[in-house]
Amino acid sequence: MAINLSRNTRVWASTSNTTHNNSNTFEIPVQEGYSLSQSVSTADVSVEETGAEPTRGSARFNASLDPVEWSFATYFNPYVDVDTNHYTTDMLMWHALATKDSIAPDLDNTGTSSIIYGDTSKFRVGFGNNSAHVLTKLYLYFKIDNDVYLVEDVQVGQAEISIDISDLAMVNWSGNGTVYNRIASGSVPAFITANGTTYDQAGATDDDFVKIPTTGKEYIVNKLTIMCFQSDVSGSNLYYTMPITSGTITVNNNISYLTPNTLAVVDTAVGSFTGSFEVTGSLDAYMRDTGNDGLTEPNSKGTTELLEDMLGNTGQITNTTDVTFNIGGTASGDPAAKITMPTLHISVPSLSVDDVVSTSIEFKAIPNDPDMKSGTELSLEITAANA
Repeated sequence: MAINLSRNTRVWASTSNTTHNNSNTFEIPVQEGYSLSQSVSTADVSVEETGAEPTRGSARFNASLDPVEWSFATYFNPYVDVDTNHYTTDMLMWHALATKDSIAPDLDNTGTSSIIYGDTSKFRVGFGNNSAHVLTKLYLYFKIDNDVYLVEDVQVGQAEISIDISDLAMVNWSGNGTVYNRIASGSVPAFITANGTTYDQAGATDDDFVKIPTTGKEYIVNKLTIMCFQSDVSGSNLYYTMPITSGTITVNNNISYLTPNTLAVVDTAVGSFTGSFEVTGSLDAYMRDTGNDGLTEPNSKGTTELLEDMLGNTGQITNTTDVTFNIGGTASGDPAAKITMPTLHISVPSLSVDDVVSTSIEFKAIPNDPDMKSGTELSLEITAANA
């Protein structure tokens, strides 16, 4: 018997658990620290009575299996295919996070009006088609060295974009599934047992899945990130720009799973539904009195003026702001991710008095629809340098 090393883990995401091809199955390059587990809800029964020799025993039984919990992290890995269209290695995860469509992203750029697509200038993720009780379901295959596990009826609950200036841009994915099982060695899908070490162009008819590019896969450097926004915090639209020291942007579908409670049966989750769609985050930046981004607004304000303007308008109920995060910077030719949140409510910045005084800002994206229909909170564009 061989031990299993997490170092040899590979992960695939698919919209099918029966037929696999390069339109529905993608290998996802994950980082160290992933998790996969399922716990059991139990109930205890005890007895307590009077008497000289009372019965004092207790028993425990299994009531239900909780939904499977999984998580892993991926880098922002944009690449350009042979048709010069931009994609990312985790494109199917973005698809499942953002939309109810059951099909894979538009790999051939046949419909640039789609919510999620790749073209010759960018890979775009929009959330305009997320008004649904159930979003795109996935099947996750974890090949943990010698063993293969299948997580069924997966919903992508949350994506947290981490901006650490000492690291590369990455996304922490997490969610649930109904059940997971080890696949017997004789039943492992052919695409997992295949070599799978050579990247093949998406769209080739002889491929079982979209493989990780062996060349051309790029990384985005957080150190170059700039945040800029236009805000009405002082009663008029003013521009603020700031290089940040750290930040997170969290996209949360708030998914709940339904599990029956039947006597004499160990139940499992039978379905799920979405809750409110939330986009929240925070950022840290040094206190400085002038914007410094090299962009189109040379007279923009900095964090010191932002704090001053907000403290002078604390009676304002909603501080609406149009925010853009340029992760990886704005220099032409560099891989980058542009996150746009057209309507953002920002909280009054708090001060942190260290050797260098800094500020922390919390925010929440809100829909710009008067009926609060979700989907307009943010959009994402990812570009590769090798265009």
